[in-house]
Amino acid sequence: MTTHKTEGKRLILVHGEKGGVGKSTFARTLAEFYTEHFIPWHGYDCDANRGPLFRCYKDRVSTVSLYQVQSIDSILSGLTKPYDRLIVDLGARSGELVQRWMDDVDLLALQDELPFTLTVALVIGPLQDSIDIVCQTLESLKDKAKYVVVKNQYFGQDAFGLYDRSRAPSLLKRYRSVEISLPALASPAFLQVDAENLAWRAATMDDRLDLGTRQRVKTFLRSAFEQLEKAADFL
Repeated sequence: MTTHKTEGKRLILVHGEKGGVGKSTFARTLAEFYTEHFIPWHGYDCDANRGPLFRCYKDRVSTVSLYQVQSIDSILSGLTKPYDRLIVDLGARSGELVQRWMDDVDLLALQDELPFTLTVALVIGPLQDSIDIVCQTLESLKDKAKYVVVKNQYFGQDAFGLYDRSRAPSLLKRYRSVEISLPALASPAFLQVDAENLAWRAATMDDRLDLGTRQRVKTFLRSAFEQLEKAADFL
C-alpha cells in the first residue's frame, strides 16, 4: 500500500443526526483507510456509551462528552498535535450541541490561525431527516467547510429517490462537495465483527470469524476504499 499525499491538517466531522444511519460505520471505514495509507490520524467518539469507533480502535481514539467543556475541547487540542486527520464521530441528535460548541470556540475562524480544513461528512439514509440535516448544515456553515455526502447502501441502492428529488443536491453544488456511497455489509457479517470489537482489516484475518464473513469484509473494504478515493480531496 502506498502512502497518500496529504495537504495540511483536516478535521472531519462525521454527522448524520439520526441514530442508526451509519455514522460510526463510516468513521471506522475512514479510520481504516487512513491507517492503510499511512496517514497519521486520531479519532474522537462522541457516543455516550463508548461507541464502535472507540471499541474498535481504542489506542487511537478518545471518548468525548459533548456536555462537558473540557472534554469536547480536547478536539481542539488534537489540532495542535502531529495528526494529519482528526475524525469526530458525532453522536445521534447532537447537531445543536456541536453547533453551540463551534460558535463558542469560533471554530470556523480558527481555520485561518492554525490552519486546518473542516470537512463535514454527512451520512444519509432514505428518510426526510437526512435531507433536513444536509440542508441545515449547508445553510449554517456555507463555504466555511467542505462536504462529503455518504449514501449508505445498507438501505438499498434505490432508497435515495426522496433525497435526489429534494433541494439538497442543488444546494450542495454551490459549495465544495462530493457524493459517495458506503457499501452494504451483510448484517450477519457486520454483527459478528461488531461482537468481537474488531477493526475492519483485523476482521479479515481473525480466525474467530468464519471464512465467509472474512471474505465479505474484504469485499466491503475494497468497495469502500474505491469510494473514499473519489473524495480524497475532501477527506
